[in-house]
Amino acid sequence: MQFKIKPLLLQKRNYLLVTLWLTSLLMSTAAVAQSPQLLTEAALAKQKVYTSWQRALKNPTKVYRLDLSGQKLKAISRNIHVFTRVQELKLAQNQLDSINSEIIALSNLQIIDVSHNQLSKLPEFLFKLRHLHTLNLAYNQIKVLPTGIAGLRKLKYLNIVGNPLKKLPVELTQLPQLTTLKTDKKLWAQWEMLRKKNKLFTSLEEALKTPAQVYKLELHGIRQIPVQKLKKLKNLEVLKLNNNALRTLPKELGELKSLQELHLQNNLIKTVPKEIGDLQQLKKLNLKMNRIDALPQELGKLKQLEQLDLYNNRLKTVPKELGKLTALKKLDLSRNRLQNLPQELTNAQALEKLNLRGNTLTQLPKDLGNLQQLKQLHLDANRLTGLPESIGNLKNLESLDLRENVLKKLPESLGGLEKLKSLQLRKNALTKLPESIGKLQNLENLDSWGNALEGLPESIGGLKKLKKMNLAYNQLTELPESLGKLENLQTLNLWNNATLQKLPKSLGNLKNLQSFKMQFDKLPLGERNLLQNNLVNTKVRGLKF
Repeated sequence: MQFKIKPLLLQKRNYLLVTLWLTSLLMSTAAVAQSPQLLTEAALAKQKVYTSWQRALKNPTKVYRLDLSGQKLKAISRNIHVFTRVQELKLAQNQLDSINSEIIALSNLQIIDVSHNQLSKLPEFLFKLRHLHTLNLAYNQIKVLPTGIAGLRKLKYLNIVGNPLKKLPVELTQLPQLTTLKTDKKLWAQWEMLRKKNKLFTSLEEALKTPAQVYKLELHGIRQIPVQKLKKLKNLEVLKLNNNALRTLPKELGELKSLQELHLQNNLIKTVPKEIGDLQQLKKLNLKMNRIDALPQELGKLKQLEQLDLYNNRLKTVPKELGKLTALKKLDLSRNRLQNLPQELTNAQALEKLNLRGNTLTQLPKDLGNLQQLKQLHLDANRLTGLPESIGNLKNLESLDLRENVLKKLPESLGGLEKLKSLQLRKNALTKLPESIGKLQNLENLDSWGNALEGLPESIGGLKKLKKMNLAYNQLTELPESLGKLENLQTLNLWNNATLQKLPKSLGNLKNLQSFKMQFDKLPLGERNLLQNNLVNTKVRGLKF
């Protein structure tokens, strides 16, 4: 459908800003305070359709339907957020190559039509529109549908015709109200298969009536695995046996050749048969919350395994063959009794998340840095006395948790963690931080609560993205003037540092500081007055000196 509407001229930005300002002055306080009402589909259809940006701006609180289709738009105006009541937004047949984040302010959107544009991808924030039931993406350049689309729980209609999509995400099947999917023939066949595979059988008797159609099966209230009957389900891909009273796993389990996921969480299993290694299609193996004290070396044969969860078992060691799991992305060994790790584990170089929380580890493999894809590393609640120098080679690491160990120092190589966002160090025995810490350009959260720090390195000022810093319960005697360079710092906790008698004058440079904690009565009077004057330049409010 073509509209003969005057195109929205982005170059008239000044005019729009003035119009927006005048509009905001004319809005009544009551109208602003009132929450937008979510209309029924019938009621929304009766609302006036605004096809002119300028006319819509005159009464933004009255606009429920905004149609700017066919106006040669190359971008969505950043002022779109003023239309807080808009529930239908049509931007079809334009020249858009992206959707800006201001759209998220239109929280009551029910209908979005961005068909016939040049969009190449969908932003994740779009999937936070919890009332969206109609989404038209037809004839764009979208190659991938993000898995986050599963967040659109109200979605009923989705049109993806005319996009270069080759694969649909399985998450589409998690949309409970999706009744209409418009797509090309090849993807439609894929969609039919996804729906068939997503059907969950919860009765073995029912499943055996149509064995060829069973891909997912979940059983409860069993004490033994009925493996002979399960073998009749030749296409079975997902088997969930969580929360039963299973004590043993039959070796015949290895004959379920089509299995891709095996979930055995919260049972009473003590041993895992070596035949588990015959499940060559297995991608997920969930054995958490059992009583397993040893693993068979045959686990190393699972070349397609991506997730292995062994949380809360009784493992003292793990087989070196885990290093052969070259597809493994997530390994959870937390809450076991591990005293050491095999060096070979560092050969599992696809690992992205490694959880070793709550063991009795005293050291880590020296080649830990080989895990180049690692993004999350949880080492808290162990007995680590040091870290290997190679840890600085984890170039993709974003989160490092070292809480509750017995670390006395950190290696200088730590500065090599260029993507690190969160560093948890609380409850160790650190007396200082490495000078290289200032190289962590992406660090946002630094928690050193409960150590024995006497000061901070001058390089701390290099943490330009730092937002939170917790230095409570240490032995600080002074802080460097470079602290004032932390321009994005919002939270600073210096509580219970009795020996801290002087604060840097540069503290007043922390313009974004909102929360500041320390015992002011421990400071000399002159320092208190100086601090009070400095904090006037920050966002900290309500402190009592």
